[in-house]
Parts: sequence; structure tokens; C-alpha cells
Amino acid sequence: MESARPLLGLAYADGVFETMRASAGALPLWPYHRRRLSRSLAQLRLNAPDWDDLGRCLHSVAARHAEVIIKLICYSADGGRGYARRSGELTCLIEVHRMPAASTALRAISADQRLSGGAGLAAVKSLARLEQRLAASQAARASADVALLRHRNGEAVSFSRGNLVLLDRGKLYTPPLVRGAIAGVMRGLLIAQAPLPLKVTPLRYAQLFTADGVFVSNAVRGIETVAVLDNVRLPIAQPADVLGPWLERLGFTFD
Repeated sequence: MESARPLLGLAYADGVFETMRASAGALPLWPYHRRRLSRSLAQLRLNAPDWDDLGRCLHSVAARHAEVIIKLICYSADGGRGYARRSGELTCLIEVHRMPAASTALRAISADQRLSGGAGLAAVKSLARLEQRLAASQAARASADVALLRHRNGEAVSFSRGNLVLLDRGKLYTPPLVRGAIAGVMRGLLIAQAPLPLKVTPLRYAQLFTADGVFVSNAVRGIETVAVLDNVRLPIAQPADVLGPWLERLGFTFD
């Protein structure tokens, strides 16, 4: 099978993506996704899209659905052969996916794959998600919901589908990007707006077992509780009790 225009942007994972929650026909966190997307494209030296046109397309898709996931994929449209780009031309794709069932308590395992760290391109939500993909596959094989990704020094860094947030004695903690964490939209909102004090700091693996609560944060599911980690039961703190009013202002609801 031949292609008249090789999709090198996809072949080399030369692009980024945003995964957004559409609720009640709206995209409540689009301004924050747009801000991150703009930064990511600039870091990859890809041209910015027509933001007004892109926004209209996304909101038009959201308006046709009650509650779905909208995935925006932006990648280099440059053809030819080899690694070098000749332009920053961009192609964007929009996918629509069913919203997953809500979960109140997650089971997690530690991934075999370790992170090497780095806050440069490693923190960009690029198309190259091999570490998260391997970790998520390992979790699925173990009938777990998520996998904990750890730094090569053993520190807890993130989860296969979101950032790690720890609750301890009325304060929140999340690892720094230099350990390999993704610059998640919900992570950024927590750092900027959380109703509780929040500190960005490295987290030892052992701290997760003595904390008052361990959370997974992402822009689709909001904040989820980890109830079991590596077959050890953790103290359960419900996001609705800890961050309920704040999450509701962002458009998240609780049963």
C-alpha cells in the first residue's frame, strides 16, 4: 500500500494531543487545554492553528453530544522523507469517544517501566506515550485500573492516565515535572486554584501508604481516589469531600 503523502508526523510521533471532556454540549476546560496546546506547539516549533476556527469546530462537535470525550490530535503535516521538517505546517484531527463509567475507588499497581525524568519535551503531552501505554497495558493484564509510574530512583511520579496527587493532613502534594510527570491540565488547575494548600515536591513511594488519600487527576475524570496500591489498602478520601465545590465549579458532578 502506498501513500502519496507520507504521514511522517504520525510515523515519528511529531505532534501533540489534548483529551477533553464534553459535558452538556460544552467544553468547560477548553481555555486551559488551548493554553497548554499553544505552549506545546511552540515547543515543537509547529505552526499554531486558526484558533477561532478550531474552537468553533470543537464546540460544534461538543454541542451534538450530552457527555463524551473529544480527542484533538495535532501533528506535523510536512511530507517527504527523513527526520528533518521543511515547514511547521500542521494537521488537526478530532475524535469522539464514549465517556467511561465513573469510578469511586481505583486499584493500582506499580509499573515495571521506570521514568528517567526531564521537564523539557518529556513534560509535553506529545503523541509519544509509550511509557504510559506500556504501564496501562500492564495494569489491564493485572485487572487493575491504573499503573503507578515511578522514577528510576524509586520516587512515585504519576499514573498511567493522570497525575499523582497526595492528600496529607489537610495539604496536597504533587511531584515536579523534572521527575517525568506530565504537565496535566488538572494538575495546573490544582496548583493555581486548589482550595487547599498545595506543594510541588518529590514523593517517596512509601509516602503513598501513610497519606490520608491518594488521587489520580486528569481533565476527563477530574479527581479519582486510589483505594488499593500493590495489593495494599489505602486510606480512602473522597474527592467530593475534599474538593467538591471547587470541582463542581469546573463542571464535574458527583452521584
